[in-house]
Amino acid sequence: MDAEKLREGKRRVDEHLIRPLEQMGMRRKRNLSEADHAAMLDRLRARLAYMDGSRLDALREVVQHWGGGKRRDLWPTEVSILAQAFRLQRPPASDSRLILSYLGSRAGARARDGGYLVELYAYLKRMGRVPGGEKLLRARSIEARGARAAATRRIDAVLQYPGAPEMIAAYYDQLRHAEALVANGEEVRADA
Repeated sequence: MDAEKLREGKRRVDEHLIRPLEQMGMRRKRNLSEADHAAMLDRLRARLAYMDGSRLDALREVVQHWGGGKRRDLWPTEVSILAQAFRLQRPPASDSRLILSYLGSRAGARARDGGYLVELYAYLKRMGRVPGGEKLLRARSIEARGARAAATRRIDAVLQYPGAPEMIAAYYDQLRHAEALVANGEEVRADA
């Protein structure tokens, strides 16, 4: 996310989530210093900057009901707010630290060398967690390879195959992006 989009996103979080909750009476927990509370709100602004206004409004309602204390007017924990935000609107994959870190690790290089890098990338993007094993990803890679080969043959034969050029283009776009993340991780490890 570029600097201008981040600024706009933080403003949106402030406008749709933080200020309205504070105006309703949501306050910091007593065991949290003012500086720590302000830092938490700043982290929320940055981490939720990807969300659109309507989803932030929905998140505001959730946070409002999750308030702590006898009067339910204390801010919930940062992790619970982020978990609810993720359920309402997942962050874009390009912003995922998990994807950057995992594909930048040796696992990313193994996936590239094993021919299932795009399937690993898609899994991380869709599931938001590290896969339990590589066997299923390899199997999906073989299936996808067959589908791409069939689509390529049909294109070469000038047969109409709805969606084939788009499917192939999307695959290679993801492959280029994922390979760049793997290469970046290899550069970082080489410099260490």
